[in-house]
Amino acid sequence: AITASDLDERIRLINLSAGRPVTTPIPQDLRKQIIQGMIDEILQLQAARAKKIKIDDADVEQSLANLAKDNKMSLSDMLKMLK
Repeated sequence: AITASDLDERIRLINLSAGRPVTTPIPQDLRKQIIQGMIDEILQLQAARAKKIKIDDADVEQSLANLAKDNKMSLSDMLKMLK
């Protein structure tokens, strides 16, 4: 299930990533796309679990480091922002 608070958190993250104030309203059509993306993520996770696909912590750390670098941030700064 996707809760209203899950959606609100995702919208805040999207606004933050776009450099907008976190309270910037999102148009209804974009809101629907965000919900669909969240549903797709849940389905992908379920499929990965069913196939027993596991990602180790080192892979996650490397992906986060790459994401931070792509956004011209340090990993610690990006993690602080996400919290």
